[in-house]
Amino acid sequence: MNPNPVIELGRNREICYVNPATATFFPDYHRLGANHPLFNNLPELLEQANARGMKSLVRKITINGSCFEETVLWSDSSSDKQRMAIYVNKISDFPEGKSVSLPEAD
Repeated sequence: MNPNPVIELGRNREICYVNPATATFFPDYHRLGANHPLFNNLPELLEQANARGMKSLVRKITINGSCFEETVLWSDSSSDKQRMAIYVNKISDFPEGKSVSLPEAD
């Protein structure tokens, strides 16, 4: 079993699967749904990545004082069974008030 959060989203970005680690790291993910910080700016980033022919992206996000690396993989957007998998790895904790900025897109 993966000790890190794994989330699978369907074609309309509905949550189809979460592993037990997701609830451990992010107990509010279900209540917040698409408004959870895991999904901040994700539609825009996916649109940019798709326009470049990419099928994955990696970004750093800060949630509740902890820094995470979020890897997002997705299938062909023309497929009726399009899926998106999000793998989250904790990088470190930050003191209160500190944050990490996302790198600028190329």
